[in-house]
Amino acid sequence: MSANDDSYGFDHVDPVNLRAARSAKWLKHDADVLPAWVADMDFALAPPIRAALDEFNAQGVHGYPDPRITDTFLDTFCERTNRHFGIDARPDRVKLCTDIVQALYALVFALTGPDDSVLLLTPLYPPFAASVSLNRRRVVEHRMSPDSAGAWRFDREKLRAQIRSQRPRMLLLCSPHNPVGRLWERDELEFLGLLALEFDMLVVADEIHADLVLSDHPMIAFAGISEELRNRTVTVTSANKPFNLAGLKVAQICCGSSRLLDRLNLALPGKLLGAVPTAGLLASTAAYQEGQPWLDAVCTYLRSNVAAFASAMAARAPSVRVVSPEATYLSWLDFSAVPGIAPGDGKAVSAGERLLNEARVAFNEGQTFGDGLEAFSRVNLATSRAIVLEIVDRIVLWVDAQSAH
Repeated sequence: MSANDDSYGFDHVDPVNLRAARSAKWLKHDADVLPAWVADMDFALAPPIRAALDEFNAQGVHGYPDPRITDTFLDTFCERTNRHFGIDARPDRVKLCTDIVQALYALVFALTGPDDSVLLLTPLYPPFAASVSLNRRRVVEHRMSPDSAGAWRFDREKLRAQIRSQRPRMLLLCSPHNPVGRLWERDELEFLGLLALEFDMLVVADEIHADLVLSDHPMIAFAGISEELRNRTVTVTSANKPFNLAGLKVAQICCGSSRLLDRLNLALPGKLLGAVPTAGLLASTAAYQEGQPWLDAVCTYLRSNVAAFASAMAARAPSVRVVSPEATYLSWLDFSAVPGIAPGDGKAVSAGERLLNEARVAFNEGQTFGDGLEAFSRVNLATSRAIVLEIVDRIVLWVDAQSAH
């Protein structure tokens, strides 16, 4: 997709249509609020996915899935994910569920005990911590911090010391990382792998954003590093994020070994994960089989959106520190240098809440990703360029107003 090619209509996002489609992203707030929060893309489905759904809906029947549909999906998924990421996914070691959040809750419940703790690298997508605390396990939080270039990283020695003293049973790894957009480097993943082996931690790797790589560096799947690590890793993923299928409710739990699958099956009653819909299986199969050209075009468009957003913010609102994602379409914003925005203390009104009320633009508020992050917000850039630039306009007006006080 060239810079001037809009054959998929990415430049023509229509808020009226998105509201008519009953999109939660566009209906949660009043019509004058510009939504840039929940991780949905505003783009229409890839043509092969639309064709598969149109053909299915034309039959006028929504019955239970024929097992052959499930088998075709599993074969398609495993072939593609092994070709792209090399994790040795096998159909007989994949369990289906409705979404990644369900998978996180199920895996924490099944693979840890009431006295266990779970390690999280924060800031982090809120359901990770919730899946631990609501399962009555203890959170071990390692707070990352930005380096001189603005990339958020973990402190290796502090992390090792935390693990040595608190002995978490599991690491919930978000890769690529949400919200700070890190595409973990091989040596970082290998270090985490050494810690997992040294301290006997299981690893649940959420790799749902793995196809949304915006940098020149490759996505490295955790279970693909070595057989030794794969044997203690469960990878959770889905076509939902890269192909914008969240409402069709299909996700995959990929056990890296038969031993992990047996433990999961023993802990979870057979039907607890429920069943996934035929429409979702057909859409996800079409995505994996025929959707790559569309996905490549999406990533090209997202790269240009991220660059345009970062450039405009640097020129017009330099007090706001912008983390441009290496992967995902989510940018992490630090408003702590804006006049009147104090670093998070758990008491002040968050930057995100103020932007919603005063600038009429909706972000995900920073404190939902970890305590003390009220000065931060997460912005979704998977929309048209015009809307991205309008988001910038609203931020700039608000920042200028703070500076004038």
